[in-house]
Amino acid sequence: MDTSQIFLFIVCIIILILVSLFIKNRLNKVENVAYVCLLVFAIISLVLQTTSFMLMLEGENLQLSIFKTISKLLFGCYSAWMFLFTIYYLIVSIKEEEREKYGTIVLKYSFILLIVLILLYFILPIQILYKDGMFIPVGASIVFVYISIVIYAIISISLIFINKNKFKDKKYWPLLFMIIFFIITIIIDNNYFDMIVVNQSAILLTFVMFFTIDNPDKKTIENLNIAKTAADKANSAKSDFLSNMSHEIRTPLNAIVTFSNIMKDMKDMPVEAKEDLENIIISSNALLEIVNGVLDISKIEANKLEIVEGAYKFEDLYNQLVTLSKARLNGKNLLFTSSFNEQIPEYLYGDITRVKQVILNLLTNAIKYTHNGYIDFNIDCFIKKDSIRLIVVVEDSGIGIKTENYDKLFNKFERIEEDGNNQIEGTGLGLAITKNLVELMGGRIVVRSVYGKGSTFTVAFEQKYVDKDMIEKLKSDSENNSEGNVENIKGKNVLIVDDNKMNLKVAEKLLNPYGLNLTLITSGEECLERIKNKEMYDLILMDDMMPKLSGSETLDNLKQISGFNIPVVMLTANAIGSMKEIYLNKGFSDYLSKPIDRNELDKVIKKYLSK
Repeated sequence: MDTSQIFLFIVCIIILILVSLFIKNRLNKVENVAYVCLLVFAIISLVLQTTSFMLMLEGENLQLSIFKTISKLLFGCYSAWMFLFTIYYLIVSIKEEEREKYGTIVLKYSFILLIVLILLYFILPIQILYKDGMFIPVGASIVFVYISIVIYAIISISLIFINKNKFKDKKYWPLLFMIIFFIITIIIDNNYFDMIVVNQSAILLTFVMFFTIDNPDKKTIENLNIAKTAADKANSAKSDFLSNMSHEIRTPLNAIVTFSNIMKDMKDMPVEAKEDLENIIISSNALLEIVNGVLDISKIEANKLEIVEGAYKFEDLYNQLVTLSKARLNGKNLLFTSSFNEQIPEYLYGDITRVKQVILNLLTNAIKYTHNGYIDFNIDCFIKKDSIRLIVVVEDSGIGIKTENYDKLFNKFERIEEDGNNQIEGTGLGLAITKNLVELMGGRIVVRSVYGKGSTFTVAFEQKYVDKDMIEKLKSDSENNSEGNVENIKGKNVLIVDDNKMNLKVAEKLLNPYGLNLTLITSGEECLERIKNKEMYDLILMDDMMPKLSGSETLDNLKQISGFNIPVVMLTANAIGSMKEIYLNKGFSDYLSKPIDRNELDKVIKKYLSK
């Protein structure tokens, strides 16, 4: 192999190394900056050493002036590399949380010191000695390099003892290996140490470090893991906060809504007072919607919002949507029309809660932004072999949407400030949640609008068919919950457990019309004592978030009591996400959220007490 081939081979190696090292994005951290400097000097040393070796191949034709210059640069790179190696090791020895701050200071002043040392090195003389057929650099500058490298090795050894625990991590072993190698070389070499071997090892170590300590992929993964841990902690804290917030807001709302409804239904209540109570109820429901919206957005962001499917009666859903929408017109002089395709099966299988939420969001949105004219609500269908595609269309003659604002429609916490829109209340969460829910159910939402004339929202999503056995069971349950079984309820014993006395009063007010024998207590411990004392109850309604013993813990203890078979219904303000499924999985017979919905309460009472 001639000189040109050796040179070409070395160039190819250097190009390959550069491509492998710099093709990836690097983190902008202080140790990465120090490593890049280390790498630069290693590559320069490799080039200079190759050039020096090729010059020595010239033998007697060697041009000493060129060789002397190359040797001066080469030994300077040796010293600079070892200096930077020591600085790199010093930086990674700093604690992770303080590394950026103090490491940057170390690196800054190290560069100043390195420049001073390089200037001093180049002032010192160098000679070329011919010995045993070899050209050997000697002189004060070479001695300076030897001494400096020994000093750097001593500093590194000191750092080993200071940071000995760090070497439990295998990725730091190359650092230890290099320091030990220098010590061994100094001991066994007669002429200080073989700089060619040192240089080869230094270059090898620098590239080994790329795959161990300073690998960009590994560092990126480490930083991602750190960020993920921090994000998980933040999400957990946020979820806890939202859960507590939901509970704390829903608890007083439970009293406000319940007492307002009871007072509004009183026969001797003045008309004006009834109107005021209706406004209180509307405002309370608006606040409840805001709380639910924030909780849903939190679940969506954490990818924890789930679709919980079950069988439901389509016409019941449709009637509820129409009734709720008309109630929200709140005196507006609007023509509200509704219809549905009679080919839609009586029973469907899907997440009725989310289906209802999606459609109600669209209807509420139409009512908000329509001041005159009409709102048309229609549910069509497309029959498939294994499923049915529901096509929900909500059309209005409202203020409409400008074309340039279409992209903002589904952004959370962002409202379109069209003319006449400034006074309309809302958080800007409704459509953002609607879009996410529709997509979660595998559907699509499409908007058509003419500014100043109105809008049409179309949603399409799949629902499954319900088999005959399930339909028969649903019909049977419906018959059992009918009005004809009300007489069987009177005189039944119901135990209500809640640490909040206001909630106990609310439950008492709601249950009094059923003619039940109610027992009100404020702790899980008292509930356990009563059951252990053989007190008989037909139903237990229990709060969850209670001091000392929560509702869930109380239920676990109740199950340990021999012969216990009383249905226990969770009655809680903790309504974040799919809490119903969580509580059912814990062993509760059923679930009611606060504020208590009268219709849901009625179903539960009839289900468990009319037998």
